[in-house]
Amino acid sequence: MTILAGSIDITLLYPAGLKARRKVLSSIKQKLKNRGVSAIDSSGDRADEGLIEFCMALHSEADARIWAEKIEKLLEQEAFEYRFDLDWEMI
Repeated sequence: MTILAGSIDITLLYPAGLKARRKVLSSIKQKLKNRGVSAIDSSGDRADEGLIEFCMALHSEADARIWAEKIEKLLEQEAFEYRFDLDWEMI
């Protein structure tokens, strides 16, 4: 069993306040959760920055790498709204 754990550091390109940030982060979290990834919003008070932390239990390291790539592709689909930095590790 392998655990994929990581964080997504997001910078909004056009910040419009905390409500707009929460909307973007909630959308990303929901898309992750729909794919079986546990995710939480660990953001601070800045309207232009957000942080999502996630984890997922998988059968092998190969599966973990595949899922990390899937998460990156998911984030790239909406990258016109934000820039992101994806950090992950296998435990």
